[in-house]
Amino acid sequence: MGYEWETLEGRIRIDLAKRVIRETMPDMVGKPVLDVGCRTGNFMSYMTSLGAVVYGVDLHKESLKIAAESNAGMRLICADATTDKLPIKNYNLVFAKDIIEHLDEPVKLLNNMRAHQKQGGKIIIGTQNSLSLTYLIDGFYAFLSGNVWRGYSLDHKHFFSARKFDRILRESGYKTLKYYSTYHWPYLSVNKRLFGRYGESIIYHGIDRLKLNAVWPFSITGWWICVVGEAV
Repeated sequence: MGYEWETLEGRIRIDLAKRVIRETMPDMVGKPVLDVGCRTGNFMSYMTSLGAVVYGVDLHKESLKIAAESNAGMRLICADATTDKLPIKNYNLVFAKDIIEHLDEPVKLLNNMRAHQKQGGKIIIGTQNSLSLTYLIDGFYAFLSGNVWRGYSLDHKHFFSARKFDRILRESGYKTLKYYSTYHWPYLSVNKRLFGRYGESIIYHGIDRLKLNAVWPFSITGWWICVVGEAV
């Protein structure tokens, strides 16, 4: 997870991702699940604890090595999830957190995942939201500086909104079921600009505390947005 374990916003994002998993598939005992971009296997471990038969795919060999060392029972695949065939044909759930924004052609990932799911299979995708205050404020400051803003990583190639997700999911053979989002007020960057330092406080996370993440418009306006789709 990297920095996410070290910040309040990151931990809240992780908790929300776990909630989305539970609500999307309340009973995953014995069902095959795929974690795309699994890295060191943190979410694999979580879904395994819920009884799923979890597979993890990633191109980063060092991360897969760490995952294997932490849990000898993990089913790990070093492959390109946008093009390669994977061991299971019909995954009940595909989970892809913070990966799609790094891809040159995100639709290729969706097309390949759809080829590995039967009708009714679920997909969860979490990424950064272009319809959010964080995107608008920080993107505007970058524009004034003459830069192209790529979020908080130079590796980001795409940003997504609910409208864009609806389109690309439909084109790939999915329908949109539900949205969640978090980090609605960009307090980290605002505090940095106003006071010269980052400052975290739970008071900025009232929407999370009230569990309104899936209630419109909060479901589609946070910096981190998570869409749940179903194969049709």
